[in-house]
Amino acid sequence: MQKSLFLSALFLVSVMSPIALAGVTETQFQDGSTSYTHTFSGIGNGFAGNLTFPYGAEVTSASFDIAGQPSSTTWGNLTSNTDFGGAGSGTWSGTPPGFAYGSRSNLDVSNGQVELVGNPTTNLNGMDRSTEATSTGTVNNTGGFAANGDQGFIGGTSKLTPKSLTSSSSNYRGFVIVHDDEYHTATYTSTSMYTTPTIKRYNMSTGSYVGTSSVSSGTCSYSTPLNTAYDATSDGTGNVWSVSYNQRILVKWSVSSTGAWTCQNTYSYSGSNYPVGVDIDEDTGRMFLLMYEAVYPNYNRYLYEVNPSNPTSINGSWLLGSKVQLGDSSTQGSGIMVDL
Repeated sequence: MQKSLFLSALFLVSVMSPIALAGVTETQFQDGSTSYTHTFSGIGNGFAGNLTFPYGAEVTSASFDIAGQPSSTTWGNLTSNTDFGGAGSGTWSGTPPGFAYGSRSNLDVSNGQVELVGNPTTNLNGMDRSTEATSTGTVNNTGGFAANGDQGFIGGTSKLTPKSLTSSSSNYRGFVIVHDDEYHTATYTSTSMYTTPTIKRYNMSTGSYVGTSSVSSGTCSYSTPLNTAYDATSDGTGNVWSVSYNQRILVKWSVSSTGAWTCQNTYSYSGSNYPVGVDIDEDTGRMFLLMYEAVYPNYNRYLYEVNPSNPTSINGSWLLGSKVQLGDSSTQGSGIMVDL
């Protein structure tokens, strides 16, 4: 009986001892931690650490779950010309870290944007030779510039050619528009437009001089709405629009069958903006203004689309360029023609 009890007790102790247990997973390392970290500083082997097993344990299988992350990271921000070796064409290396090399051709990289390198030129079309711009039908083939107004005649510093609109001592031409079967044109006694022009009338078919138009300020608050009239256009319904540079106004005129001009309304533009051109697209009826911004150093030119019913309401605006970009270093420019 005593022998039986001893054997039973020995069996129970054996079952509870580690050497008899099965299916136990050990995750403890020799230093008591449950994970092991090793930092690689290049290609090579890594030591897996010392594991601790219970005395008398039998290892039947082993597995490792390996996870890793970089000990440090470095970022490269490609936003400037120097990141790509400068503007133009060429190669670069080592930017950002990890990039061995790269190359690009005819690109300019700056301010986070990539664009084609421009091809600037100092050649300008001055329209002062008979070989320039004649195919458009709007430039005098004896030299000069495309005029303000609707007809594309030569401008304010050239005399009355190629269509002879003479019979007048005031022979410096400003804008030219069409009313009924006549040309109505602003004429000046000198090359300066800083005066009020006389409106001359000419037969469209023969070019013969008809006479002058009477000009009335009507109910408008400006006594001389035509002063410094840089441009004008006809809307085809008997109304004419002009811009006055000095007075910063757009003027709406009614023109009678006898050629009399009467001011209907004026629209002012404040700040640093000066209207220097006006046109109405014949197909759509949309109205556009050329604006000169008298602000140093850029002196920008803008194209405004305005509402003909309320021309101080701007439907859209587009920057045409600065005085440097437009090759215009000292003047405002006058007249615009829009064809959509």
